[in-house]
Amino acid sequence: MKSELSILGCRAGAPSRNIAAPGYLLTHGNQQILIDCGPGVVMGLTADAGHDGLSAIIVSHEHADHCSDLLALAYYRRFPVALPPVPLYGPPGLKRALDLLDEAFDIPTLPTLSRPLAAAFPFTPVPAGQGFTIGALHVDTMPGQHPVETLCLRFPDLGVVYTADGALSDALVDFAGGARLLLSEATYPTPDGHNLLEHGHMTAFQAGTLAREAQVETLILTHLSDYSQAALTYREARRAFGGHTVLASPGLHLSW
Repeated sequence: MKSELSILGCRAGAPSRNIAAPGYLLTHGNQQILIDCGPGVVMGLTADAGHDGLSAIIVSHEHADHCSDLLALAYYRRFPVALPPVPLYGPPGLKRALDLLDEAFDIPTLPTLSRPLAAAFPFTPVPAGQGFTIGALHVDTMPGQHPVETLCLRFPDLGVVYTADGALSDALVDFAGGARLLLSEATYPTPDGHNLLEHGHMTAFQAGTLAREAQVETLILTHLSDYSQAALTYREARRAFGGHTVLASPGLHLSW
């Protein structure tokens, strides 16, 4: 059965120069799973009407660059005609952010937009380390080393691992072990001036180190803070990992 990973957005922090914040569409057969939904992602997602048939959404953590376009997507799916609800999975702490957004942007005069997030995306909290299923696909999780509760994701049936945001750790190497495709954050091209452990991010070289030690087949570098230094990011990752390395960009599709 064909699987595909599509990059909708990949810039850390905020969209810039036609590059949305993080968002990825994982397709397996007739299942479509949106992973993260940062600002700008909805424009790419809704460019194809076929993506109205989302099976599920997974949000790795509550930082705005990974979830703030959920509100825009809820409006899109609830107005002018309400589309079927889509299950949403994420760490328990995400619920607070969803409730605050629903309270702030509730439109009581339009029934379809009253508490739009709750209506569009019934939420299931997933504590880090707990697995769950979407249709026939199993999803494993582990806690990312990040200031807020963060889910690293592994789809064992597909061989896909997503680091989300987080520092390099032995546990992450074990979690990513033998992956066909590792979608890894590479926030900074070099460590200069950054407290990586406290801030919970990786350099490009660390992303390459993770790929090498986990013995993955393909490394996709994402969550870059500065795409003007993308070439340096790529070189640094390749310096640590001699395998197949790809720089994420909107519109990139990888199929297997």
